[in-house]
Amino acid sequence: MSVRLNISWRGKKFFIEFGSLSELNNTTVNQLKVSCQRVVGIDAASFDLFAFGGELNLFVRPRMNNLELPLYTYELQPSCNVVLVENKNVLQELTGTKPQKDEGYLLTQLDTIQVKLRQEIVPQIEQYEQQAKALSHKCSAKKKKQHTYTAAYLSEQLMHILFDLDSVICGPEAATAKQTRKQIVKQAQTLLDKTDEIKSIVNHISLEQQE
Repeated sequence: MSVRLNISWRGKKFFIEFGSLSELNNTTVNQLKVSCQRVVGIDAASFDLFAFGGELNLFVRPRMNNLELPLYTYELQPSCNVVLVENKNVLQELTGTKPQKDEGYLLTQLDTIQVKLRQEIVPQIEQYEQQAKALSHKCSAKKKKQHTYTAAYLSEQLMHILFDLDSVICGPEAATAKQTRKQIVKQAQTLLDKTDEIKSIVNHISLEQQE
């Protein structure tokens, strides 16, 4: 029986299919990267893989940077999520481009990330919090599942923000950009903790008994 891994890249979703669970378990990180390369069309050396848990049990695994390890080492199961994150430094080496060190350029990058965080993600988290507070001490399994999916989606969006920030390299000469980046990282991490707290509250709500 075939199984799948869900793959996320630049906000797009696709999947990699394996002939069996055994094939998934014994596939190496390098083999998975090559499979992803065929789909996204960029060199496998230019992106990193990060593993998430299943849709209903979100957790973050370390960067999958040991190419020879089989996937079972990272406890990947069918329907788990793997996020591709471009490694800017490697990509620059492959393309022959030089890193941009102008602080104005760095601040523009950070402003774009901050606007996305403030205008897109924060309102969704606030709405999710209000919806969670509106739940009674009991709710249906369907509604509880929907809230868990929402938490997983928001956590993934926040991780993308952190990945984007990780790619903004601020040298010692870019003190303002460095401080701005630090503040946005702190805000994103705080929101990630808040989302986890809301999800925990939802998870402890009892299910309504079906008649």
